[in-house]
Amino acid sequence: MSNLLETYVSYVPARIARRAASDPSQFERPTTEVFDAAMLFADISGFTALTERLAVRGAAGAEDLTRLLNAYLGQLVGMVLGRGGEIAKFAGDAVLALWPAEEGTELADAIHRAAECALEIQAKLNDYSVAEDVSLSVKLGIGAGEIVFATLGGTRSRWEHLVTGPPIAQVAAANIQAQPGQTVLSPEAWALVGRRCEAAELRDGFMLLEELRQPAPAVSVEPIPVTEEAAPVLRSFIPAAIRARLDAGQSDWLAELRPLTILFVSLPDLSYHAEIEVAQDVMTTLQACLYKYEGSINKLSVDDKGASLIAVLGLPPLAHEDDPARGVRAAIDMRDTLEAKGLRCSTGITTGLAFCGVVGGERRREYTIMGDVVNLAARLMQAAMGGILCDEATADGAEGRLTFEPLAAMKVKGKKDPISVFRPIMPERPIQPDPGRSSDAKGEIVGRDAERGTLSERVEKLGDESASSRIVVEGEAGMGKSRLLDEALSTARARGARVLVGAGDSIESSTPYYAWRRVFYDLLALDRLPEEAADRRRYVAEQMPAEVRHVAPLLDAVLPFEWPDNEHTAPLGGKARADATHDLLARLLEVAAARGPLVIAVEDAHWIDSGSWALLHLVAERVRPLLLLVASRPPGEPVPPDYARLLAAPGTEVIRLDRLPREATIEVARKKLGVTSLPAPVELIVAEKSDGNPFFAEELVYAIRDAGMFVVEGGVATLAPGAVKTLSLNFPNTIQGLITSRIDRLSPEQQLTIKVASVIGRAFSFRALRDIHPIPAVREQLLDHVENLRVLD
Repeated sequence: MSNLLETYVSYVPARIARRAASDPSQFERPTTEVFDAAMLFADISGFTALTERLAVRGAAGAEDLTRLLNAYLGQLVGMVLGRGGEIAKFAGDAVLALWPAEEGTELADAIHRAAECALEIQAKLNDYSVAEDVSLSVKLGIGAGEIVFATLGGTRSRWEHLVTGPPIAQVAAANIQAQPGQTVLSPEAWALVGRRCEAAELRDGFMLLEELRQPAPAVSVEPIPVTEEAAPVLRSFIPAAIRARLDAGQSDWLAELRPLTILFVSLPDLSYHAEIEVAQDVMTTLQACLYKYEGSINKLSVDDKGASLIAVLGLPPLAHEDDPARGVRAAIDMRDTLEAKGLRCSTGITTGLAFCGVVGGERRREYTIMGDVVNLAARLMQAAMGGILCDEATADGAEGRLTFEPLAAMKVKGKKDPISVFRPIMPERPIQPDPGRSSDAKGEIVGRDAERGTLSERVEKLGDESASSRIVVEGEAGMGKSRLLDEALSTARARGARVLVGAGDSIESSTPYYAWRRVFYDLLALDRLPEEAADRRRYVAEQMPAEVRHVAPLLDAVLPFEWPDNEHTAPLGGKARADATHDLLARLLEVAAARGPLVIAVEDAHWIDSGSWALLHLVAERVRPLLLLVASRPPGEPVPPDYARLLAAPGTEVIRLDRLPREATIEVARKKLGVTSLPAPVELIVAEKSDGNPFFAEELVYAIRDAGMFVVEGGVATLAPGAVKTLSLNFPNTIQGLITSRIDRLSPEQQLTIKVASVIGRAFSFRALRDIHPIPAVREQLLDHVENLRVLD
């Protein structure tokens, strides 16, 4: 077996590996296995305290956390596997193990082996010191009975496994009665194994295991004969977040602290009694809703209260700066879709730093997330009662895209003070948020004189009926594209021009014509629409020129008001319908341009769909006179054909926003705070770490101020006592999301090169980078990596 195949096997339960080895084709559909087994639930406490302590050390803390946890869990895994058990799940700070009563094994023997294993874990791994003032303790519950082992999902070739059955409730009840360092047997397990054990009676028939009267029957553990044909099946159970890095030989370099948005979803109807068809329907529904927003499923598990799902936004390679908004939208879609099927769910959503990495041992491990942000999501889920609750960081991160109702502060377990809680509210008929009104579009512009002059000149020519201009404003996130456009649009409005603004959206990047919805919503003055659908359509048609009203149903492509086709539009299909729709939309804008100066701005063009691009090209060619402004991030290589066509069109001007000079960067920070100067150490950090990005400069100076490093009084910023020695800070989540999303687009080898270089510092020698790189096979490629990273900036 190859090393990579061995790695794949270690990420899946033994039951799945054996089935994949015998017949990979059986994973083309959902399946269930029913068998009797002993179940051991090891509930470990101290993980969260350890995670929070090491999180303050950043990347180094993540590496230490992995080492410490896996030194502990590796021993636990070894004890379970050595006694014939299987690790079914790592559930955060708990481990679920099974001893199947199959192939001639009696259930009493399986329970006996589980009890023997529990006593060893209890003796060796309780009160286990892992760091100064931090110890891990464990309490164990043992149950027995019928187990249902299901494989569910399959959406985008991603499968999940679910373990359920009466023993789940047994071990949950046993753990309630157990204290750290104790093992408690359920009445069902005790009835079968009691003659082989010494135990003390607890409440409701549960028994506190003290010792075994005789050793458990010996067991032979045979390796699983997996071949390369099973590799695709095994990969389908491994999170996409780590597949590429495992393939690149980076299984030892997966630990990191990342800004994440966590969804903890309770699914009370997905229980032990649910039919496989119902369970599969629920799973594929959840996958479809989540994958639409490029989220990931981290864990699916069942306890005595039903199933729960942990979903994550922000795992590699799919991190986005708008992950809080994506998470909330995904939660709303999950709720609405499940409710339509008569099913219930409750969701808690949090945003913040979490540990991401692999826990377990070389023979059995899982990719997981841990930290206070995960625990808080679970608490909010419990309080949601069929709804959706968010923490303040999520509401702040999604501001401008969604509306939130603040609720009364809530006291939750694990938090000293009550926390702020919010409930998301979706508009009844969402068209599109007003583009150009994000935080990036507020505040005074610093520098950019030449760029502002170009835009001002084109606005001045709006009165010339023969003048039409097409300008592309290109720059990385945070460089000020929206502010620059906002200033030009304000000037155009002041000169009496009609201004229409649309925008692409990272979530709606595949929704046809989404970028044009607000343009036509405003063009047709649809701010006040009748309540009845038929009345709304009639009202919209009345705003259109009489010559095109007969094809009004084509508007449904951009204004989804459920238009029924008529005799003019019903025969149209495929390309003919698309061409007719483009002609209608362009004609509406031609009529507007004929009535007076017209400005159309399309922001975030890097996220618009092919239909929106086609309409943009047609509008640029046909509508006169027109000032067309397009804002986009740099397209990367290769340049998308639609973007290249726009740049190559005759008359297109390109304004590229580069980094601000040092003094202008510092001036951005001063103006944001309303001060005339900043302390020299603060200026140094802002200039160096923001690297000429105005948005980063603003966020950095806020973070330094909020950390108490300086105070502002009467327009003067004064350094706090001792601040020079302690001036260090974490980047705000907004910056982390932007940077992380760029890094996640790199290859796994390039990402590891950046990580190794960052250990050395901002400046490093190539020789040092080569000498400490942990993967010898990659060292020969390092020159290419460094050059590519330099080109990518």
